[in-house]
Amino acid sequence: VQVRRTVVEGAEAPHLLTLSPPPRKVNPDASTSPNRVSRIALPICLELSGDGVLDVPASERRIGPVSVADQPMIVGRKHQPELHKRAVNPQGLKFMSRDHFSISCERGLFRIEPLTSNPMWRFRVGLEPLELEQQKPAELRSGDRVALGTGSDNSPEAALQSLCWLFTVEGADPAKVEPMLSIPRARTPPSPGGAFPRVSEDKPWAIRVLRTQETSAGLDSPASPARERLLSESG
Repeated sequence: VQVRRTVVEGAEAPHLLTLSPPPRKVNPDASTSPNRVSRIALPICLELSGDGVLDVPASERRIGPVSVADQPMIVGRKHQPELHKRAVNPQGLKFMSRDHFSISCERGLFRIEPLTSNPMWRFRVGLEPLELEQQKPAELRSGDRVALGTGSDNSPEAALQSLCWLFTVEGADPAKVEPMLSIPRARTPPSPGGAFPRVSEDKPWAIRVLRTQETSAGLDSPASPARERLLSESG
């Protein structure tokens, strides 16, 4: 605060005038720019594509726009039953779990967490495919693709060609996504779910896996928001 002594005309004694500090400049693009990650979770969309998708309009194979600011969104046959029935062919549907993966937002960053041991990969332009592991959240950006393993050819390229979700954030600049067939072939790491995808059962076996691992790990292992939601729903 700057203080300046001045004499006011007609006054008997000098007065002190207090000058207010200059107003802080606010950059209007700091929080609204689509290129900057906002701490407010913007609505997201998932659109399913691939050889395993039936001939239905895009609106019938899309989830969202939906906000994940308050709680994670879980994707699977249990949570979007109509979409999976009308958009996925019977062969691919066998490998779709009731609780397949979740998407959450923490401190302005989107994360995906597999809830099944079935293999899946994250494709991002300019990077090799990242195999996602159960209970290990990974960063997700607008324009990423999530490929799902659905057959005996357990490779990221085959999964991308068969079934994949395109993740986009409403209001963000769309990332440049390369054509699926031009993505370079990458080395396939061992799958946490075994050699091939697991056929989904009638019951959410992912719940039993989570409980078994939590019991063996003890009380010191923190549960992710998606796991806490699954366990609370199962009672």
